[in-house]
Amino acid sequence: MSRQSRERDGREEPSAPPRGACGVEFGWRVHGALIEWTKNIDVKASIVLTLILAGTGAVAANVFGEHGWLHNVHGTKLWAERVIWFCIAGAGLAAAWAVIPNLRARAITREAKENRGLVFFGHLRLLDPGEIERGLARLDEGEVLRQLAQQMHVMSCIAWKKHRRLQASILLAAIAALVYAAARIFL
Repeated sequence: MSRQSRERDGREEPSAPPRGACGVEFGWRVHGALIEWTKNIDVKASIVLTLILAGTGAVAANVFGEHGWLHNVHGTKLWAERVIWFCIAGAGLAAAWAVIPNLRARAITREAKENRGLVFFGHLRLLDPGEIERGLARLDEGEVLRQLAQQMHVMSCIAWKKHRRLQASILLAAIAALVYAAARIFL
């Protein structure tokens, strides 16, 4: 049915959303999910780091004290002690690394001037209010999609790295616990 015949009949078809509008809405939902995932991994890594530090103190007092199980060790027990401490230190460092904010400081200055990004606070802090105003005034649908896609990509990379660091932390802590248990049983 042509537009003229629709107008004669008094019926108007609902207009479709502008091209890209659905993508922008979906992108912001995904961006919100990325923020939540990043917050969740920070909480988990903080808990793991706290447990590692508390466990390290308890193990150190029990095992390495004057009358501890690994006091003045040599041979196989010495190697077990070294593996335990190496894994505990690695687990603590990996958990701390997962919690540390990832601001990508080296790349921010260059990106802010090249991309004129209006999503990330690291870019916005380098622009004066007039530049931000002009940037907002120039935005079109394509530029919104480009900046949102860039932000989603960067947030995904950060979340992925944080998850991998927490995995490494938990794995190293588990290895330390297994070596400790095996050494207590068999040595």
